[in-house]
This record gives sequence, C-alpha cells and structure tokens, in this order.
Amino acid sequence: MSKKRTQYSSEFKAKVALAAIRRDETIPQLAARYGIHLTQINSWTGPLILPMCRWRKALAIWLPSWTGIPVKC
Repeated sequence: MSKKRTQYSSEFKAKVALAAIRRDETIPQLAARYGIHLTQINSWTGPLILPMCRWRKALAIWLPSWTGIPVKC
C-alpha cells in the first residue's frame, strides 16, 4: 500500500520560504530541520522571489538610493 502524500498548510510553506529568503540557514539545513526535500523549499520560494524582484526594480527607478531586500533576481 502506498504512503499518503503529505499536505502542508500555506502558513507552514510561507514560514519555510521566508526563512530560506532571509538566509537564516542554508537550504539543506532548513530541509533537515523541517523534514522536507530541498526542491520543495525551492519551489515554495519561487513565487515569493519574483514579485520581490519586480518591486525592487521598480523602487530602484523611483528611489535610486534605495538598497532594498538582498534578493538575487
């Protein structure tokens, strides 16, 4: 009999994704702490990083001195 797939709440996904973006720990360390696979963390951070990159580029146009969130775009 196959194992039922684990469904994570959106709060849990957001908590893990924000920890990955803040770079408190490396992705493998976060995966070990929360017991999930590396690719899940990367897939959860993607939807958060793209809007941040768009905002960062827009703010750089409006406020050239703005340093912003250190995100690789």
